[in-house]
Amino acid sequence: MVLLSAAATLVGGCSDSTKPDAVASESPTARPSATVTPKPHTLVFKITGKGRLTSLTYVVNGKETTKKAVKLPWRKTIHLLAKAGEDTWRLRTQGACESLVTVDGEQVGGGGYCDAASCLGDDSGVIGD
Repeated sequence: MVLLSAAATLVGGCSDSTKPDAVASESPTARPSATVTPKPHTLVFKITGKGRLTSLTYVVNGKETTKKAVKLPWRKTIHLLAKAGEDTWRLRTQGACESLVTVDGEQVGGGGYCDAASCLGDDSGVIGD
């Protein structure tokens, strides 16, 4: 399974090795393509903090839902059916909170805490097999 998120971590190519970098070569023989069987996924938005959020909006596969004056903690679990292609998600918050986004139990977004009522959070990602 491949989980992609809009927030990416860059890995530098620093090394103490004096060996040249390996280069993958293409074989002239054709390889059979791997067939990926779509799997269902569980997407969880979890927001913690004290008090209420001014608003929160979550979007899953283009379907947008907005909530106002959301009492914390708040959690939404979405079961995504197995399908070919990718699922997309986005979570926007306004208010003091910490958010966590998981897919099948693995963190794919969120983190960090903002303690001001004026805090704006915006995180998004893609889920694919």
